[in-house]
Amino acid sequence: MFPDSALLVLAGLIIGIFLKEINVDSSQYFLDSEVFFIYILPPLAFDAGYNMPARSFFDNFGVCVAFAFVITGFNVVAIGFSLWAIGLTGLFSLPVGFLDLMMFGALISDVDPVAVIGTFEELHVNDLLYITMFGESVLNDGAAVMIYKMVESYFEIGSDNIISRDYIFGAISFFAIIFGGVLLGIIFAAFTSFLTKFTDNVNIVNPIMAFILPFCSYWIAEMIGFSSILAIVFCGVILKPYIRENINKDSYKAIHYITKILAYGAEAVIFVFLGLSTVSTDHYWDTPFVCLTLIFCLIYRAVATIILAELFNKFQLKQFSKVDIFIIMFGGMRGAISYGLVISLPDDVPAKSMYVSATIVQIYFTVFLQGLVIRPIARFLEVERKHTHTRTMIETCYDNLIDNSMAGMEIIAGKYGHNWLRSKWDLFNSAILHKIFIKKSARKAMDKSNLLRSADKIMHKEALHFAEHIEKWYDQLDSLLTTAQNNKNITIATRKLPSLLNPDGKKNRVKSLIDL
Repeated sequence: MFPDSALLVLAGLIIGIFLKEINVDSSQYFLDSEVFFIYILPPLAFDAGYNMPARSFFDNFGVCVAFAFVITGFNVVAIGFSLWAIGLTGLFSLPVGFLDLMMFGALISDVDPVAVIGTFEELHVNDLLYITMFGESVLNDGAAVMIYKMVESYFEIGSDNIISRDYIFGAISFFAIIFGGVLLGIIFAAFTSFLTKFTDNVNIVNPIMAFILPFCSYWIAEMIGFSSILAIVFCGVILKPYIRENINKDSYKAIHYITKILAYGAEAVIFVFLGLSTVSTDHYWDTPFVCLTLIFCLIYRAVATIILAELFNKFQLKQFSKVDIFIIMFGGMRGAISYGLVISLPDDVPAKSMYVSATIVQIYFTVFLQGLVIRPIARFLEVERKHTHTRTMIETCYDNLIDNSMAGMEIIAGKYGHNWLRSKWDLFNSAILHKIFIKKSARKAMDKSNLLRSADKIMHKEALHFAEHIEKWYDQLDSLLTTAQNNKNITIATRKLPSLLNPDGKKNRVKSLIDL
């Protein structure tokens, strides 16, 4: 199956060729970097945080952070330094400086595995592989942008004017930017959740607040100098469980669908402009630079992934298989963020046009080649899949029992791990945070027992599933009875009736329909 991103790039390429043939000024359809960062990037980041599988993400938080920051940092230094060292030999036709190559290393190290995530969802790959790729892609955006902006500030100072104190301040500011962005996201998530307690009767206000305030966290973080991507991502992750209880189901569904629409729309705009820029942007082609960029991106991602995965395999129960490691290596595709960063390079960078060309080639290579073959490769290698059957109540009981037992065992052993932290968080959340951020009527409907809450979720999910399919079943039943009546063969209808009313083989659904 052809990746959506590749189709969008092709569409932009065709449109760009057409506009060029009719002599339209290329400045009329050029994506400005300010427009990208202020208006297009926030929907993508918010969608990633809002639809994050929170339980899996926080259970594997260390893995996601390590893959996002360690691999990104390693790739930035390795790619930038390697290209700079080769540039000293005079192989490249344009002059390249150390700092501008570090900026290029930062932007080319950002991964955007959209096609891979879509393939994972289709194939139902194991949870560890899925959340590692998903979490890395989300946090990697923040890491790449932070490193890029930090190096950009050094570039503005000038390599000749940088002193050792600037590097120390840069390292300190890097961590301050991270924690500041996360803290700002938490504050806005709490503020949004608190306000939705009092707007449950105004349905149109809830979705607006759920978008405006997280986007404000992004824009304020951008103005202050914190990580805007981490701010809106953590805002989306944290506010979701609280607003779900405060607003009605229609508003909650509206937020979900609008989030997806905005994200897909923003991504479509970026990839279309990427295709347009292929024929509209001033390019400078340097074959050695482009080829070495492709090679270094593949090699250094492979090296960092193998080392980090094998390191985690020594300390965790659920380990990365060799197939998982290969898929993570191969899934490091470049996309929206890389393109947005390369067009925002300062104009006084001597080799900017060469960097733009190399970035576009890298995106084309990963989107078209890797995006096209990732699905057949995953099938051929028989990547481990997760069980997709419907969870029963007894499984839910045992899962909760195991969670509580593991937390107790960690206390007895004196080794406080993520199970103990999760149990303490659940107690703190239900005892204190629910009272602050969830409306009273919703709290009454909630029970402190995880088991009863899980039972309610399962019943609600089954009811929604039944409601979505009942109309289709009745249409099939009506068609069958009409056909049987026309053919005067009621026996056929009688024989097929139970399978229509009860496609999942559950007698209680047949009884419910008969009672209706």
